Amino acid sequence: MSGLKAALQWSLLAGALALLNASLTFENLWPTLSVRLTAALSIEVALCVLAIVVAARSFRTPSPVVLRLLAALWVVLMIGRYEDVTARSLYGRDINLYWDARNLPSVGGMLSSVAKPWLVASTIAGLSLVPLIIYLPLRWALGCVTNASKDPRVRKALTAVAGGVLVVGVAQGLGVPLPGNLHVVEPVTAVYARQARQFTHEIS
Repeated sequence: MSGLKAALQWSLLAGALALLNASLTFENLWPTLSVRLTAALSIEVALCVLAIVVAARSFRTPSPVVLRLLAALWVVLMIGRYEDVTARSLYGRDINLYWDARNLPSVGGMLSSVAKPWLVASTIAGLSLVPLIIYLPLRWALGCVTNASKDPRVRKALTAVAGGVLVVGVAQGLGVPLPGNLHVVEPVTAVYARQARQFTHEIS
């Protein structure tokens, strides 16, 4: 029975890690607004896992409040990833917040004039639920990793996996040839930083 329980715990942990990684590595399914999963890896997931492991080793695992905040931040990262890959795939360029945001009122006015009010209202209500729908599984995944990291054996495994991802990322940055589809995607935080620099430049 204990072996079955251990196998279940490892399976849940693997599923949680796969979910976190998939949330920041998906690509656009051209020419649609849908996405497809990839075999790529995320540096941000590796760093987050290492931070949880370090906290667990010091007997200070993230509290439920911290995990909720982290899950909310993860939602922001996931939305940023979606906007970035979708815009580059469909429009062939990055989003320009300064210039593109100016067109939003016109687009909204056009939709409100041609679409039925109930359709506009239902669309807005549906979009407002998207962050919550995304948040719940991410909060579960982060909690699963946190709870599992209390086990020293799990911490060693997580450290090895996260460290391997970081090594792959460094090797990729140095131009070292990597086997097969082994690839680390651009961090979403770097995308947000690039947008912030571009927005600041446009304003100035």
